[in-house]
Amino acid sequence: MTTPVWQVGKWDLEADLAKIDQQWDAVREVLEDPGLYAVRNDEISGWSCGEHAGHIAMVTHWIAGGIEESLADPTRDTDGRWSEPTEAILIEGGFPRGVAESPPEVNTLSRPREDFLPMLPAAIEAWRAVAEKSELLPSCPARFPHFALGYLTSTEWVRFCALHTAHHLAVVRDLREAAGKGPAM
Repeated sequence: MTTPVWQVGKWDLEADLAKIDQQWDAVREVLEDPGLYAVRNDEISGWSCGEHAGHIAMVTHWIAGGIEESLADPTRDTDGRWSEPTEAILIEGGFPRGVAESPPEVNTLSRPREDFLPMLPAAIEAWRAVAEKSELLPSCPARFPHFALGYLTSTEWVRFCALHTAHHLAVVRDLREAAGKGPAM
């Protein structure tokens, strides 16, 4: 039995990879439906359902690329470290809502769904490639930086990605429920 896409369990590499794979249908559902894409409620979020789903597609694709680069160059940024809140986020498994702002390069506010639809297949394929190399991830010491959390290893990035996507899908769930378009996801 699978858990809802907006819930992530304890930190476990294979479980986190499975969670990322489980989340794609919910992202696809929002991006493919113009009505769902446009659902917005500023009391819940400054972004629409589609802007959250587009953000997921952009960020997950970027993270998968970073993991591939780390595997290709395991000596990259091995001295980089986490910032203070990182351990709590990765281990406890949650992001507080409304605390952080996305950097401009992954901010999706007011972007049309046509920007994101072509990104989704590439993001899904990139994660499938990462999952196929899952046995290599724990031993790879390379790191690359998150704008707020500091330098993460590949396994830490997988965990972040599962949590990050679940966080945004929880917001999508709340937006849909408020609009009477309850979560089919």
